[in-house]
Amino acid sequence: MTAPASTEKRAHALLSASSAHRWLHCTAAPRLEATFPYEESDYAREGTLAHSVAEISLRCVLGQIDQATLTQGMRSLKEDPMFTADMVRYVEQYTDFVQSTILAFPDPPYTVVEQRLDFSHIVPDGFGTGDCVVIGGDVLHIIDFKYGQGVEVDAEDNPQMMLYALGAMQRYATLFEIHTVRMTIFQPRRDHVSTHEMPADKLLEWGENTVKPTAWRAYTGNGTFDPGEWCRFCRARHCCRARAEHNLALSGMAQKGNPDTLTNDEIARVLDEASNLADWVKDLQAYVLAQLCKGEKLPGWKLVEKSTNRAFTDQAAAFEAVKNAGYDEALLYERKPLTLAGVEKLIGKKTFATVCAPYVFKPKGEPILARASDKRPEMILKLDAKDIFKPASESSPVTE
Repeated sequence: MTAPASTEKRAHALLSASSAHRWLHCTAAPRLEATFPYEESDYAREGTLAHSVAEISLRCVLGQIDQATLTQGMRSLKEDPMFTADMVRYVEQYTDFVQSTILAFPDPPYTVVEQRLDFSHIVPDGFGTGDCVVIGGDVLHIIDFKYGQGVEVDAEDNPQMMLYALGAMQRYATLFEIHTVRMTIFQPRRDHVSTHEMPADKLLEWGENTVKPTAWRAYTGNGTFDPGEWCRFCRARHCCRARAEHNLALSGMAQKGNPDTLTNDEIARVLDEASNLADWVKDLQAYVLAQLCKGEKLPGWKLVEKSTNRAFTDQAAAFEAVKNAGYDEALLYERKPLTLAGVEKLIGKKTFATVCAPYVFKPKGEPILARASDKRPEMILKLDAKDIFKPASESSPVTE
């Protein structure tokens, strides 16, 4: 059997769709990144495996392969140590979603799985892989399966999805007259589905007028550095001089205006930049640790042994010794009720919704800070802050 496309080692385009959010802002980043080796993280390997499971499962659901081929392919994938039963469960949610999307079309749409999408007419050497492409009537629907749970990803104004859509439009232009482009990100481990729709002509206009000239500057090495939150996954993030200068400039922000106090505008700017500064420091720490582990020397820093907790070499033998010392075996074990999430995982979402719904409530969250661009609605307080956050002196005493 041929391995699923997502398990094959893919070439990494200089201007990839997945990194478009970065190079559309920082056009100098791609050429700098190219000088650093590509290192696949455990999260990326897990995501690749999940995509392989999703691909072969979806192909079977859509009738593109038979059950025997699915069984054979899954047997091979299960040998990967990262494979889990949860992965299968999340993939089933994805295949159910794709099926419901297909059934929502008035007539059976054209559907293709793991399709290579070439958008090199817009981005030099640009290509990517669409997890699922559905075309029905005048609607193109791109569905992207994201297995990661660290960052919630939205489809609106998502350049990766828009580039995939441009590649699909280019590929199928002679077969379908597409007027509407729909893009969905399905992220089951975050219980998150995001869909964005736009006219096809607006997408084409964005590609020609925004992406094409920007991509050319990045590709030819004529870009400029523009540090920001998009530095997060850049391979040069730990030693990029532009990022360092940008973050170090923060220390001089308070030298203007009132010498004693910051204005609200200054506080807002510092707070806005502080998260990027914190991320930068973490990247530097990770880089220095890696260098020291390789035998490099950095002035003022050294490796020390991390503190650890004691552990039994043989828990069964240790427990037996405790029982022989006269202690009841029941004292050695704790019985704890499952959490709500644990119960839902045990019996499944549908059964949980039927059986436990009358006993579930979601408490109102306390106010937390978020950027103004955050998609969550602004919280309007009905109480004074002093009624919510009590001074330490008014807090309840800690009891033992």
